[in-house]
Amino acid sequence: MDYLAFERRLLRLVFRSNTPLTPVHVAYYLDVPVAEARVHLDHMVSAGILELDSDDAGRLVYNFPMRPDVGTLPNPKPPRRRRNKGETALARAQSEGGTLELVPEVAESDRRFSPVAAMALSFFLPGVGQIYSGRIPQGIGWMVATCLGYLLFLVPGLILHICCVVNAAAVPTRFPSLNERVR
Repeated sequence: MDYLAFERRLLRLVFRSNTPLTPVHVAYYLDVPVAEARVHLDHMVSAGILELDSDDAGRLVYNFPMRPDVGTLPNPKPPRRRRNKGETALARAQSEGGTLELVPEVAESDRRFSPVAAMALSFFLPGVGQIYSGRIPQGIGWMVATCLGYLLFLVPGLILHICCVVNAAAVPTRFPSLNERVR
């Protein structure tokens, strides 16, 4: 991560949380290697932005002179990290020959689906509950099968319609995004 991006993210961390400014804490919350955090923090000390001090246990702590009282700041939130099966971001960046820079993103995978809403949608129009929850091929299949059941005979159509509503209730609360399925 370049210095300007690090400084911007560090200032956000300083003014929005009460986390101590140690290389390990900064590396964790900004999602950078500890050595890189230490280099940037030392650069900020040499530029006069931060002050280097030690706590009661003798650990080095960086201080930002204009930081509000730490007691008034909220606890830091853990960083959001994307998790891919079997592959880390570092390995992906090294294999691509690039540098590692993780940017927090709110993925479509964080969308939540309601089983009750999916059931209600499938009750009024078979298959729409599955489409609502992101299972588009399954929803189209239920729609076609239920319509054919109603066209051929009333009883098979009713049975398929009930099965469709029950299947729509089995909606996953978190549906994987396209990026997670492709990788």
